[in-house]
Amino acid sequence: MLFDIDGTLIDHKKAQKLALRDFFTDHCVDLNTDCETFISLWSKAGEHYFGKYMSGEVSFHDIRPLRCKSVFSSCDVSLTWDDARRLFHTYLSYYERHWVLFDDVLLCLEKLEDMPMGVISNGDSSEQRKKLKATGLSGMFEAVAISEDIGTPKPSKDIFVYAVDALGTSPQDTYYVGDDLHADVYGSAHAGLTPVYLRRYGERCPDDVKRSIVSLDELECVI
Repeated sequence: MLFDIDGTLIDHKKAQKLALRDFFTDHCVDLNTDCETFISLWSKAGEHYFGKYMSGEVSFHDIRPLRCKSVFSSCDVSLTWDDARRLFHTYLSYYERHWVLFDDVLLCLEKLEDMPMGVISNGDSSEQRKKLKATGLSGMFEAVAISEDIGTPKPSKDIFVYAVDALGTSPQDTYYVGDDLHADVYGSAHAGLTPVYLRRYGERCPDDVKRSIVSLDELECVI
């Protein structure tokens, strides 16, 4: 059994929103905008530049200052590259304080403890591993595959194959649970794994997706 991390095991959206409120109050209150607009701008910029990372146009580390520059530019503030990097690292310090597991995670993993388990995630290797350690999950997985280490992000077949090999299983005998339809569900299916689409926020399930759950409490019923 392989899992995505953000949005599947760790509540990234909640951590990001709480972190941005703290960050805005302490560092951005003088900007020509309000907190909720700032959060919206941050989310949109994140989606935009993460898409560029997925397509290979920019590196993962560059999307961070690019995001900051874009958001602050929308608020009529021009940042140097160094200022953007510094501000993003300041934001990260707030983000780390709010890392938390979804309520259904630990019970689910306990039920599967006799099954080889691992995680696959797009992103910064040290940060994702730090998340696992901070939330008490690092000792539960036999395989940890992070795109920065592998050199290619989901939905590339390579990162799924790497994780399956690390588990010592085979694609056809391995499930993959994730919340992103393109990167997780279709990506793992293309690599020969059996995907389980986790729709925590009520996303529509396409007709071509056979296994879908709204909580990890339901995982046992579909495997």
